This record gives sequence, structure tokens and C-alpha cells, in this order.
Amino acid sequence: MLDASSAARAGIAALAIDGPFHGDRADAGAGPLDYQERVAVEGARTLHDRMSEDWMHVLAAAAESGWVDEQRVAFLG
Repeated sequence: MLDASSAARAGIAALAIDGPFHGDRADAGAGPLDYQERVAVEGARTLHDRMSEDWMHVLAAAAESGWVDEQRVAFLG
């Protein structure tokens, strides 16, 4: 399995971006069911659109900095 650490050891750039309500973007003290409830309230399509927008902004910034070739990227997750 390829994870960020394995990718880095192989010389592959890796970015880990928390989606809305995930990881560092989760509310303090939120439990596992809080995530499901928030997805239901916001709507899966809206949440997906937000996550896609986040990824595209990060990819553009990484490409602009010269850190990655935006024509040679993949998504894993």
C-alpha cells in the first residue's frame, strides 16, 4: 500500500489535505457520528464540491511554486 511516507521515500511528492469536518478541520470534541450528521445536513454533493475546490486550489499553489507538475498528479484516498 502506498501512503504519504512511502511516497516520500520513493521521491514522490505527497500532500495530505483534510476534508471538511476531517482531521484538523473537525470541531474539537466531535465524535464519529458528528461527521455523519454534518455531511447529512450539508449534503454529500455540496461537501464533494467543497473538497474538490480545496484540492484544485492546493494543486494550483503547488504547481505555481514549482513543487509539482500539475499534468502529472494522481489522487489516492
